[in-house]
Amino acid sequence: MMEVVKLDFVVLGGQKCGSTFLQSILEIHPEIEMLPGETASLEDPDYLNGGKEKLVNMLREKNRSKIIGLKRPNYLTKPEVLPRLIELNPNVKLIVILRNPFDRLRSAYFHYLNMGFIPVKPINIGLANILAGKLQKEYPRSEEILEFGLYHKHLENYLRYFGDNIKIFLMDDLKSKQNQVISECYKFLGIDDMYMPPQKILKGRPQKVNYSLFRARVTRLMNPIRYKYWNNHTRIDRKKLYLHTAIIVILIRTIDVLLSKVIANNKPQFSRQLYSDLASFYSADIEHLASLINRDLSEWK
Repeated sequence: MMEVVKLDFVVLGGQKCGSTFLQSILEIHPEIEMLPGETASLEDPDYLNGGKEKLVNMLREKNRSKIIGLKRPNYLTKPEVLPRLIELNPNVKLIVILRNPFDRLRSAYFHYLNMGFIPVKPINIGLANILAGKLQKEYPRSEEILEFGLYHKHLENYLRYFGDNIKIFLMDDLKSKQNQVISECYKFLGIDDMYMPPQKILKGRPQKVNYSLFRARVTRLMNPIRYKYWNNHTRIDRKKLYLHTAIIVILIRTIDVLLSKVIANNKPQFSRQLYSDLASFYSADIEHLASLINRDLSEWK
């Protein structure tokens, strides 16, 4: 049995739903200390390759007088994570933020495309191929793009065990009643809920999504220089840049910035057929989620 370590909360998901912004308003609170970035230690293959020990050691180094947390949106959809979280700390609090699955899907598609996890294809062609299961063999992570929007499917298991120790927010609420959501989040963690982050944090905007296929190809030229890809392009590790590689990255990035000023970055729309297929894919999960969290999610459909 693993020792019960000082881990008070986890921002569990979802991916491309605003968890990075949520992290920024949490880690700025004077009573909170978070592990930097994202912590993949509880998912495979990290966990089996020393991830558990690495995470425990990182947590031991934190200020135990503060509320300690970490963020990893992918945890929500990784079935192996739940029993490991229970083993790590059965009383840990979980925070989830969810977004309209169709909007999330669009952002995720272009994130994966820009990072080289799927081929460069227009969204209606690419998603149709993913729905048909045509990319799974060559691009193993392609199915995640759809799977990560099935919120009820994955939340149900967490709620069954953690119950009231889970707090679920909607990205729409974070936009329309930001201060209330922030206060509720702090209150859930048992800290000063009257504290309000600085305006520079509250006005922070998510990184702009690149929807241009041409610019995506330019971005992908930089990826092998900046990152080391795992087998089958399933994950990446950031490389140390030396002078010559840094110059190349700066050059390509400068070209991309110039292109961004002359190439339109219009958000692509789903075709009628694709939208119908996606609605069939997500409809039941949205209905079950609405019942589970007692919210009207009809606008999502």
